[in-house]
Amino acid sequence: MQAEPLTISNARKYGNVDAPAALSFGRNFAGDMDELNISQGESTDTTHAIAEMKLSPNWNLSFENTLKNNQIQVTNGVTKTVQIDAVTLPDDVPARTGINRFGYAASCDIPEITSAECPVGNTIGLMGIADKFNGQTTMLQVGNGSTIIDEIKSGGTIQMMLKPEKTSDTQTIVHYGDSSTTNFQIQLVNGIVKITFGGRTFTANNALPQAWNQISFSYGANGIKFFQNGILDPGTDSGNGAAVSTITIN
Repeated sequence: MQAEPLTISNARKYGNVDAPAALSFGRNFAGDMDELNISQGESTDTTHAIAEMKLSPNWNLSFENTLKNNQIQVTNGVTKTVQIDAVTLPDDVPARTGINRFGYAASCDIPEITSAECPVGNTIGLMGIADKFNGQTTMLQVGNGSTIIDEIKSGGTIQMMLKPEKTSDTQTIVHYGDSSTTNFQIQLVNGIVKITFGGRTFTANNALPQAWNQISFSYGANGIKFFQNGILDPGTDSGNGAAVSTITIN
């Protein structure tokens, strides 16, 4: 067995970027993101949500394990070197099938992404290291994002920790779809979480404060269940609690 060096080019080999659709994080989100977890199980309460996140297979972007680059920035004539995350690797679970490491590394250093920068790494998160997004030019995109969506197209649980720098405007945190359709996305609209499944939307009742927040939601045969900082938020569901139809894979 020959070990390969942990470089951006080698990480790319384990996942091809989707065309035309892509799974991206932080497209115009301003703030910090930590511990993003995607799992297949549909959760019905907070305890169940936590339990599902511990089951295999799942995909956990912890932001602890990254390939970093240094970027020189000049602001008002002042030059400084900022460390950025070129590739953020999910947790490594040996022999795991389906959703696993490397094949779905999140990166900003791929030819398919233009006019985008890497989020700043080594930010202090709620649980170790987080990534900071500036809301304008930073984003991460997942190689083989359609494979992840295919694993959870009929139901799943998504959890993340967010610390928004602002609660105004519309900020897209997670997006999957091509240029003509939005098959799935998570947004902050004036500080309130909005989740979109094609033509169906769920809007939370309570806005996120400008502090660390834990959000978790599940969807599938039992509709949509959304938890904000451990509390069930019934929100407004355009589907009136009906089952969520399968997410279209591009």
